[in-house]
Amino acid sequence: MRADGMRITVAVLAATFIATSAPLQANEAEPETWSLHGQATFVDQYHPAFRSTYRGVNSLDSGSRGNETFDATLFAGLRLWQGGEVYANPEIDQGFGLSNTLGLAGFASGEAYKVGKPAPYLRLQRVFVRQTFDLGGDAQTVDAAANQLGGTRSADNLIITAGKFSVGDIFDANGYAHDQRQDFLNWAVIDSG
Repeated sequence: MRADGMRITVAVLAATFIATSAPLQANEAEPETWSLHGQATFVDQYHPAFRSTYRGVNSLDSGSRGNETFDATLFAGLRLWQGGEVYANPEIDQGFGLSNTLGLAGFASGEAYKVGKPAPYLRLQRVFVRQTFDLGGDAQTVDAAANQLGGTRSADNLIITAGKFSVGDIFDANGYAHDQRQDFLNWAVIDSG
């Protein structure tokens, strides 16, 4: 009796799992209409005092020093029409790099270049429109991500992007060292390094 009860419970759990996961699989093929992603990064850096025989205005401060940076970004996207998408990335920044981001050739924080204020401030980092023209070929799945609506597109396609963004957002997007928030923090190894 107890073994039968256990088998029924397992069967009910398995049926519930299959029933609840089936609609999710069916919806994966539908393109996303909108998306919201976000990220926040806090970097705290410190160096102890060191002896320096030379000190200039662009030198690393030789005294014991600690600084931090903070940023929070919203990645909002909306599908306007077939192949047309619009994205906006408002960002809040605050903080300072060590020695106001001076004194190191390969600076220790790739996040510190864009801050330098004691109070948080808002910037619109990116706002752009992307149009994808399907030119044929097999359908490819496009995974949902920040600044990328999930859906499908043909293997042969033409993508036109216009608006406010940096060249590094689209070109030279090294999968291992492109984003200082996720990969390497040092400027010397971000992108071209």
